[in-house]
Amino acid sequence: RALPLVEFRSSLQPFGRGLYAGFETSAGALHKEWIAGASAAGTDKYSMDYGRADLHPFVEWPLHPAPWLDFTPRVEGRATYYGEGVDPVTGGPEGGDLWRTYARASLDVSGPRLFRRFGSGLKHVVEPFLNYTYISGDSDAVRLPLYDEVDQVSLDLDLVKYGVRNRLYGKKGSLRLDAELYQSWRLNGDLTFLGGRSSPRSPVVLAVRFWPLETWSGDLRLSYNPLARRLASKSLSVTYRPREKEKDAFVRITYLKAGALGGFSSTSAAEELRLAAYLDLLEDRITLNPVLERDLRDH
Repeated sequence: RALPLVEFRSSLQPFGRGLYAGFETSAGALHKEWIAGASAAGTDKYSMDYGRADLHPFVEWPLHPAPWLDFTPRVEGRATYYGEGVDPVTGGPEGGDLWRTYARASLDVSGPRLFRRFGSGLKHVVEPFLNYTYISGDSDAVRLPLYDEVDQVSLDLDLVKYGVRNRLYGKKGSLRLDAELYQSWRLNGDLTFLGGRSSPRSPVVLAVRFWPLETWSGDLRLSYNPLARRLASKSLSVTYRPREKEKDAFVRITYLKAGALGGFSSTSAAEELRLAAYLDLLEDRITLNPVLERDLRDH
């Protein structure tokens, strides 16, 4: 838990010459408890209180050499100070402070963008996309006390993501369907693991969002494992939102099924049904966010 934690965030702002810059920074005192180690005598329980300070600036340069083509290079830097680290051998506190620093560079390419208008008024847009990401490594990463997303960053990564995006617009220009088919390829290691085999390619993912009606939307996701040569996971969500645009209320039902196949690491099989909602009551004086989950597996 945070005791306390202060955060400041700045969205991308014009910086001159077409550049945009922003930053995230935080500082606070944290308390962490965890269990580590396994032996005949059992496991060991640890806890520690430590300070953490983080600075994360980033710069983007959107380029549009043609109406149907976009380039966006991005450069980031991050420095994080920890008042205490974790011993990678014992899994317990080691008593010394440490710094984690890394640099990240990426390039997003979208296009060429092709489209066709139909007599019914529908517009279909197709665009391939490519993303290259490089993240430097840090030898002290194994000593980090993992607390939240600031700490849980994959380092020493050289990755290419490629795919194709399809969009379908209605008569009034509203987006009705957004479908992406994509895969990642790691250039300096493996992404997918199964048994004794591994591959630098990630699962192939199909992500489809659709809006059949103004108040209804859906989200379908399928993941195909190239090593197992079958679906690794599938999910379908259906969401209802009221017509009032100023309302944030929604009701969502989700079905998820995942096999015991690995991505970055092995995952256990799961099949569940989830109901989530966000409701405003008494003129927004009371908000409810109930979540119900049902495990559909036979035990």
